[in-house]
Amino acid sequence: MVNKSIQLLPSIFAADVGKMESEIEKIKSNNIQMIHYDVMDNHFVPNISFGPLFIQQMINATPNIKADIHLMIDLPGHWEMYLDLNPVALTIHLEAGDPALVKSILQKIRSKNILAGLSIKPKTPVSAIKEFLGEFDLLLIMSVEPGFSFQSFIPESIAKIEEARALCGNDIIIEADGGISQKNMLELKKAGLDWFVMGGGFFKEENISSVHESLLS
Repeated sequence: MVNKSIQLLPSIFAADVGKMESEIEKIKSNNIQMIHYDVMDNHFVPNISFGPLFIQQMINATPNIKADIHLMIDLPGHWEMYLDLNPVALTIHLEAGDPALVKSILQKIRSKNILAGLSIKPKTPVSAIKEFLGEFDLLLIMSVEPGFSFQSFIPESIAKIEEARALCGNDIIIEADGGISQKNMLELKKAGLDWFVMGGGFFKEENISSVHESLLS
């Protein structure tokens, strides 16, 4: 059974690269256990972010913090290179390839003792994951359209999390990314969310320690 403890994961894509040293220090000083890395290829989503070299440099700079990697890329793509970074979880999109390919990649991720993650976009219904049940350890529900930070949370995501929890049971980690803040995180927790990805909400929040503590309490 996977570790389903509540986690707050800052999305490094939303950090201010002009003051990266202080952004990293904010992560380190708030008892963060994982950093979320959004890898974008400018094909699957209309933006581009970073690749394995940047993530490896971040891992080197934060040796006590694990990596949670979210691949927003067309499949098959170059997903294999991210296995070598030994993340806690490696997530691919249900919509990024045909079902047989997606299942095959999830199986290969698991074979490396890495949590296999499956992500769905806001317009993809939870029912679409049924044929993949048993193939993944983590379900990432996008609560904004993937590709850009600082978007508003899509309210219907709460119902999707509740539906996903009922469908997947309690052994699957449910993660959400997009527009998460102090305003909605307790409702999300009640809905069954385990991992809370925060982008701008993390780096712009002046008192993130109190936000983190309220989430864990």
